[in-house]
Amino acid sequence: MSSYPKVAILLAAYNGENWIIDQLDSILRQRNVDVTIYISIDKSSDSTLQIVQNICAKEARIKCLPYGESFRSAAQNFYRLIADVEFSEFDFISFS
Repeated sequence: MSSYPKVAILLAAYNGENWIIDQLDSILRQRNVDVTIYISIDKSSDSTLQIVQNICAKEARIKCLPYGESFRSAAQNFYRLIADVEFSEFDFISFS
C-alpha cells in the first residue's frame, strides 16, 4: 500500500495517436503520487484505441472505459469520465 496521495487522472482522448504514448509516459513518471489513469476515447479515426488497449494490457495503472460513443466535444467526454469513474478511494482528481 502506497503512502503517497492517490490521484485519479481523467484523460479524454480523440485522434491522439501522435501524442498518447508520450502523454501517458509523462503522467506515469510523476513522483510522490500514486496515479491511476482513466481514459475515455471518443470515436476516433486513427489508432488511438489500439494503442491504448495495448498499453492497458501491460500497465495496471491505466484503465480504459468502454469504447464506441461519439461525444462530440472534449467537455462531453470529460463529463462521461466524471460520471463513470468511482472516486471514493482517491485523494485528488486531475484532468488531462
